Amino acid sequence: MSQTPKTSLYAGKRAVVLGASGFLGRVLSARLCACSATVAAVSRGTATPAISELRGTQILPGDVTSRPDMERVLEGADVVFVMAGVSGAAASWSEPQRSLDVNVGGLTNVLDVLCERAPHARVVFPSSRLVYGRPDALPVREDAPLRPDSPYALHKMFCERLLALYNERYGLSYAVARLTNPYGMTRELPVQPYNVMSAMIARARAGEELVVFGDGSQLRDYIYVDDAIDALIELGMLRDDVVVNVGHGEGTRFVDVVKAIVEVAGSGVVTFREWPAAYAAVESGDFVADTTYARSLGLIEPRGIAEGLRQSLAQ
Repeated sequence: MSQTPKTSLYAGKRAVVLGASGFLGRVLSARLCACSATVAAVSRGTATPAISELRGTQILPGDVTSRPDMERVLEGADVVFVMAGVSGAAASWSEPQRSLDVNVGGLTNVLDVLCERAPHARVVFPSSRLVYGRPDALPVREDAPLRPDSPYALHKMFCERLLALYNERYGLSYAVARLTNPYGMTRELPVQPYNVMSAMIARARAGEELVVFGDGSQLRDYIYVDDAIDALIELGMLRDDVVVNVGHGEGTRFVDVVKAIVEVAGSGVVTFREWPAAYAAVESGDFVADTTYARSLGLIEPRGIAEGLRQSLAQ
């Protein structure tokens, strides 16, 4: 069961969430408000003010690739969560330049501005399990080889290295969270193809097909969105510069999770299809994170998949 982060540590702090209208960003913004932080919710989206999770935040328009925008929103920041970016391994093959410009170029812009306007700020960056590529052994530790096999995963790896370089040269404080497979449900958020679990939950709720490619036997490490967010919040208050796996630490077959979604929802039907070429090309095989380091840092203990699905479908 997840616990509440140390809320008192954020009292009086200015926390900036870049990409506040996304799946993780909106939940993060709401949780930071509950932690007594002064929250600047930054997004390019014109519909951002209507997002219920952002009530209580200072909503600011801004694009990570725009230096004037970042100069305006990052001034005086204490903690910056870089949730903005282009997601999706398969999609990054069709638009690799956009992925590079937004993910790597955007972070570079943010770090340059922070060095000038808020050099004492701490940066929390959500990386991905995909930086490991196909692992040699399970569970995967943080010191495992990095073999990204898509532009998206490669750009995440670049971003991790950028943070280390800015730390070495300018002393900028940072934490990298290599997220496994966060899932959950936000009714107001359009379903995204790269967020497979959340898409499956939405389809089950609507009584639609839940399509499994192949036999669905691949292992995944799933973490409920609230638990992932609690870990990010904890990382924002650590003193050390860290790169850490943020996951549940246990593997579950994809097909078993999909069947569990249908069972908990009481609707939907599971169907099987051949792998589309675009998705087969970026399928990374079985993955389970070694969360020993996360536990040693005192990060939130994640809840199990059954409880996470019940809470997702109860929203």
